[in-house]
Amino acid sequence: MEKRCREISIHEAPRDDYRGSSYAFVDTICTNDPKNDPNHYKDASGKDRHKPKERSSTVNLDGCLGWDKNNGGFIKEIDGHATYYGLCWGCHYKRGTKDGENNLSCWCKYGKGEKAQDPVTKKLGIVTQFDLGPLLKVFPSGSVGCSHWDYS
Repeated sequence: MEKRCREISIHEAPRDDYRGSSYAFVDTICTNDPKNDPNHYKDASGKDRHKPKERSSTVNLDGCLGWDKNNGGFIKEIDGHATYYGLCWGCHYKRGTKDGENNLSCWCKYGKGEKAQDPVTKKLGIVTQFDLGPLLKVFPSGSVGCSHWDYS
């Protein structure tokens, strides 16, 4: 994903529920694949005809990230609502990780591991990590979505 995306970040928004949980969104700016994007040539002309175009996307991680209630951690799951069930906050994306390495990190109230104090919010939680590589996909159009989505 990082090869085609110059920007990958995470922002959060409150759910407005009694638990105080947040949504986590992945924001990206990625290039399309001119050879495989059927819409690429519609507005391309001249020397820019074969040049990749950038596209912004936002993905709600609830659509593809779940919560393992038995083992207390993130799992790949359609409509899994991970940050709700884990009561997670303070999620960050780490660039430059290798394939298979965790690049998502969140503080979660629930889970397994040693609780520590979040230096920003001062809440007690567990740092929970996950590799977004197999979870997210850059489509030929340059948009990003859950890997189980079948459209671009």
